[in-house]
Amino acid sequence: MCSKYFPNIKLHMLKHAGMRTVKCELCPSSFFDLKGLSTHVNFRHKFADKYKCTINDCTLKFPSQPMLDYHVMRYHKSM
Repeated sequence: MCSKYFPNIKLHMLKHAGMRTVKCELCPSSFFDLKGLSTHVNFRHKFADKYKCTINDCTLKFPSQPMLDYHVMRYHKSM
């Protein structure tokens, strides 16, 4: 049994069970709590169009240059 203390034991137990009950309304992603959803929305939706990938037909957008650079290195390395 886990020895951590959490004010909301139900939420903590959901995390152990791998149940993501908070859903993003903008995409299929889901999260354990509202903090995770908020972080996701800020990075993937709210500021996501700041840096656009322009390689071939790629249409992905990212909230920061390092994230775009990582994407290019990982998925377009051979180009």
